[in-house]
Amino acid sequence: MHDQAVHTQPVQQTGLAQAVSQTTTMGLILAIPQQTYHDICPVCGNRQLPGGRYCSQCGIRLRCPACGTASWGKNYCHNCGQSLKP
Repeated sequence: MHDQAVHTQPVQQTGLAQAVSQTTTMGLILAIPQQTYHDICPVCGNRQLPGGRYCSQCGIRLRCPACGTASWGKNYCHNCGQSLKP
């Protein structure tokens, strides 16, 4: 073949690409912490895990039992009119 040298230009990397290429975990597996979501009580502001029917701090219903709409902290559902009192 031809004895001609091929010259290529080095690829320009962004700062992020350089940081990723230089990063090592030294054999460790890194896990990203799982995000947890919270329901916020409209009356007292208490944060609690989602899926609860009542606030663990003040006891108000967090969702309407009839339609599932989030409570505004009132006595009746603003969507369907169902009573929110236990």
